[in-house]
Amino acid sequence: MKLEPVLGATVMRPHLDGFQEDGGAAALTGYGRNYELGTTTLGIRAEARLGADLPLSVHGLVGWRHSVGDMHPSALLALSGGLSAFNVAGIPVDRDALVAESGLEWEMGRDMTLGVSYSDQVGQRAQEHAVKGNFTWRFETK
Repeated sequence: MKLEPVLGATVMRPHLDGFQEDGGAAALTGYGRNYELGTTTLGIRAEARLGADLPLSVHGLVGWRHSVGDMHPSALLALSGGLSAFNVAGIPVDRDALVAESGLEWEMGRDMTLGVSYSDQVGQRAQEHAVKGNFTWRFETK
């Protein structure tokens, strides 16, 4: 069994362009905006082979994610040319969240693996869950 610490950081800087719809009084105007969101993740990852003769391995991760920056996504919009602007808000990003992942991988051959994993992020306001599959084929070029 292998245990290893995990320390990660990300910085995202998405930009939303402004736009103007045609269509009379219901035409929508969207104003451009820049967002900045940073996260750090601290945790531990484990991996183990299920048996010497069995080509299956399991892995897991548990950690803590901390977010900073623009944690309340929103867009500034207006009807009919911008005379009365209003905000449309998305789900806020949790400042602190539990992250976890577990998975199973089958070694099909010396250079090929097939795997499936489940991951989640759970905070006070929101939850995110995902199931992922992967196929990996390693080869060398000479």
